[in-house]
Amino acid sequence: AAKPGHAGCTTAPLPRPAMPVHGGHLAHGLLLCLAWALLFPSGAVTPRFWKARWPTTWLKVHKILNLSAVALTLIGVVVQIVATQRDGSPHFAHTHAILGLTLTVAVVLQPVYGYLRPPKKTSPGRRAQLPVRVQSPSTKRVAWKWSHMLI
Repeated sequence: AAKPGHAGCTTAPLPRPAMPVHGGHLAHGLLLCLAWALLFPSGAVTPRFWKARWPTTWLKVHKILNLSAVALTLIGVVVQIVATQRDGSPHFAHTHAILGLTLTVAVVLQPVYGYLRPPKKTSPGRRAQLPVRVQSPSTKRVAWKWSHMLI
């Protein structure tokens, strides 16, 4: 029944979560929000917007932001695994957990992928004397760049 002054609105109780929520789950959410909403996006835009302004430091900033996000992601995943174990709930039984595990594997591989970046193309003769930004990149480097941006 509607309460007076509520124009016919009724309030229904909120559905209960599928698993208990406590400090471990909240810490997981906070760590992953920091990693995925702040650090990863900041690290992703660093090359695009700061490369020209910080030619000697942009890569260091890019690495620090992204590796910090990887660390927070791993800590958040471990916290969630421990919390799930404590609850006695099955591990990776929900879509959220399976997607999270998949993303965690990709996140761990991303720094390795960055480390394996092919060198810029240099050829003998006059072309090698040109500034690096004028030289055309190798096919491997172009393929790496596009796949790095997509992953």
